[in-house]
Order: sequence, then structure tokens, then C-alpha cells
Amino acid sequence: MTEPVLFTINALDKIQQPYFGIDWWGQGRLNSVNANEQTHKAAFRHWERVFTYELYYKIRKMIDEKIGKGENADYWNKVMLQGELQKKELEEMSLSELDLEQLEKEYIPDFIFHQIETSLYQELIIEVKTKPNMTFSNFKDDLFKINQFIKRYKFKEGMFIAANNEFKHIEEQIKANNAYINIDTETKQNIYIVTRKDEKDTSKYKTLKEITSS
Repeated sequence: MTEPVLFTINALDKIQQPYFGIDWWGQGRLNSVNANEQTHKAAFRHWERVFTYELYYKIRKMIDEKIGKGENADYWNKVMLQGELQKKELEEMSLSELDLEQLEKEYIPDFIFHQIETSLYQELIIEVKTKPNMTFSNFKDDLFKINQFIKRYKFKEGMFIAANNEFKHIEEQIKANNAYINIDTETKQNIYIVTRKDEKDTSKYKTLKEITSS
């Protein structure tokens, strides 16, 4: 397991319950003002952003501590963690010079570990969802996006994080829809599926290959 993957999983295990979102509080508050469905969706996106901000903070803290101790500092001084990298920044790179392929459409990943303006350290792309009890349709586009970054931008690994979900549930959704996952076996080996139900839970993970092969 590479350091970016390990750091992300360790950081995920440190997130406290309020950052997962308190569903009963959100629904109660929204109902009290006769909120419609659109308002409820907006509030839920707010919790997802709060969760990803906290995850970013905890990963950054671990990286800074690593650099401060001089442990693998050369690597971490090259590899940067960035969140929601905008399409414009990607387009400004010379894809031909970097030997990369253009993505099929606009994608803004939740997190990437990479070295800016080179293709030497395309380490990890991460997508995060916090909706409880997700169906495959809720995250199939995330898997496709991760595959695009691995195949076209030559990222070494990808990770899909499903907070507020049991691992077994996400695993069952993937197995039931395996026929719709158009990702080659080699790439599946480099994509981690990670869940953490709540603060009391610990992160659980397998590669996409492990899930679809079992």
C-alpha cells in the first residue's frame, strides 16, 4: 500500500462523528421550515463538503508532520495534495509534452496527490460520497472518473470513499452491477473501495478487483 493511500485511510479513521453529518438534526431543522426536496439536497451537499474539508485537513496535517520529521521528505516535497482541481488548470498543461490523453469531458476530482506540471508523480485520485445507503447509480460516475484519470492521466491508483455506508452494502452494490463496470482487470487492482460507517466504525477496504472477482 502506497503512502498516499495509507495516509488517506488513516486520516479517514480520525474523522469525528459531527463531520459525517447528523441526519436527524438536518431533517428536523429542514422540516421545521417546510423545506422542499431541493432544499434538503442542498443541505446534504453541505455535509459532504464539510466531511471532505475535514478529511483534507487531516491528510495535510499528517503530510506536514512527515516532512517536519524528515521522513520521506523528498517525496512529500514533490507530491502535493490538491482538492477540487479545476478543469482550467488541467487544460493549461501541455498534454503532448506530458504524454497524457485528454479526458472525455470535464472532471473535477475531490482530491488528487500529484506533482504539479509534470507526469512523474501522478499518485492518487480520490472521490468521496457521504450519502447513506447508496445505490450503484449514486457512485458509478465516480468509478468512471477514477478510471479516466488512471488510463488517460496515468495516475497510479484511485480510491472511492463511501462514508456513512457499511462496506458490505457497497460491496453488494458493486457485485450486482459488475457487468456495467467497464474497467479492465489491471486497473481494478489499483482502485480501492473504502467505507467508514460512522465514528465508531473503522475504515474497511478492498480493491475493486477483489470485490468483482469474489
